[in-house]
Amino acid sequence: MVAPFLAQAVAADAQAKALDLYCGHGNVVSALVTAGADVTGLDLSRAMLDMARASVPEARFVDGDAMELPFAEAAFDAMTIGFEMPHVQDPPRVLAEARRHSRHRSAIAASPSWISRTIPASVAAEARDYLWGDPPSERRRSMASRRLRTSSR
Repeated sequence: MVAPFLAQAVAADAQAKALDLYCGHGNVVSALVTAGADVTGLDLSRAMLDMARASVPEARFVDGDAMELPFAEAAFDAMTIGFEMPHVQDPPRVLAEARRHSRHRSAIAASPSWISRTIPASVAAEARDYLWGDPPSERRRSMASRRLRTSSR
């Protein structure tokens, strides 16, 4: 299952404030909560949010669109995008919003299968700079250097 990998990929822990975009019925939210993170799930579907609330009562859920996130900039330490991206009208816009609302560009992870099929090559090249498909051990080794690099911009 992809959900635990995504939680590991963003190094979710008790210090992390995490957002799962297009959370659906809460699979990735559950993995983030299990990792100890303070989690918010966002989805367009009220029915999916109702299922997620029932499945993961420890998390907060927000009815909203990932193309216009209703949060302050840099509000989250970790962000995940599980399974909805192939169905999004404007994936580059979602990625830009995710980056804008993440404190650390290196703490955004998405299910990797959609990247090459869904967005133009130029955007995919930029996305590789902040979307991870690396094994969690490799991600942990490189997070510190990436945070330093991105904080200097």
